Amino acid sequence: MARGGGEEEAKERTTRKPAIVLDTNIIISSLIKPGGFTRRVILLLEDQADLYAPKALLEELTKKTEYLARKKRVSPAEQRHLLTLLLSSVRTIESDAIKPLIKAAMEYVRDPDDAPFVALAIYLQRVYEDVIILTWNTSDYKREDLEMLKIKVFTPREVLAL
Repeated sequence: MARGGGEEEAKERTTRKPAIVLDTNIIISSLIKPGGFTRRVILLLEDQADLYAPKALLEELTKKTEYLARKKRVSPAEQRHLLTLLLSSVRTIESDAIKPLIKAAMEYVRDPDDAPFVALAIYLQRVYEDVIILTWNTSDYKREDLEMLKIKVFTPREVLAL
């Protein structure tokens, strides 16, 4: 492997693990049912892919800790611990990095709240050959159009089938 950070090293990185962008509903599902199907899929993917989320999403989830704790009937401290465990394998990208891509990303979503996930996927294509958005709400994304960009949108069940 060539050292020195040049184009050759970037090429080698793109041939390894895929990048998976986690939609909000995936993270919330994992928090509500830490032993549930979605969380088990994330645990399986941790070794096979690099997991990502926009940092702003994680900050928003941190603010909703008490709400999620009430929903699960656990203490806010326990919910924060679960969030920390879940996020330990998730890499975050600053909003400033993906902000210039939001406008373009809007063309690939039906719900504007999902544009940051597409923007992050586009951003990750600079380093990764395979980029996947993992969501339970695939209808929020224009899947066919995203496939033209070589970005795939899958549910946890679909990604397991691969």
